[in-house]
Amino acid sequence: MDAESLDCIDRMQKSAKTMRVLLDSLLQYSRVSTQFAPFERISPRRSIEAALSNLEVAIREKEALVELGDLPTIKADPIQMIQLFQNLIANALKFCSEENAPLVKIYAPTFVTEDDPQEITQRICVQDNGVGFDEKHLDKIFSPFQRLHGKIKYPGVGMGLAICKKIMDRHGGKITAKSTVGKGSTFMLSFPLEPEEGI
Repeated sequence: MDAESLDCIDRMQKSAKTMRVLLDSLLQYSRVSTQFAPFERISPRRSIEAALSNLEVAIREKEALVELGDLPTIKADPIQMIQLFQNLIANALKFCSEENAPLVKIYAPTFVTEDDPQEITQRICVQDNGVGFDEKHLDKIFSPFQRLHGKIKYPGVGMGLAICKKIMDRHGGKITAKSTVGKGSTFMLSFPLEPEEGI
């Protein structure tokens, strides 16, 4: 085949791969409200360890380091917690700095960050040392199909954080972030003490 035909086949294969990733992401997004387990009192550490096991190859390739601090026990869907932390850690691995190996710290903050201090929640932070983002795009990053970076350098369809938000919504919680371009991001999860199971 000539060069034009080979190029056409290559573009078709890339489009098919992108469509497959898109459909898989949509399926995961849908499953948050269609396939779930009852809430139970769990240790987030076990969910994180399962997520790390799923990401073992990527962590080794990136020479990443993940540090776990003390974490509160939470009432949650254990399977969705694996998905939640897996997406956040995978995000840190993807949007890492070219100068430094990824460093992810997962911990419970000891300070109150809520606007309403009367709102009692359990908080977990996922902090990375990656490329960061401009906080003016904060609302955008949690919406489906929204991307802040180019597809060539950072592949994906913009669904990872949207899935995280949908999981937190189901748990009656909140997810937000603080970030500085070039200096990493910190994603903050707030869980109600006694969440009402929702879909």
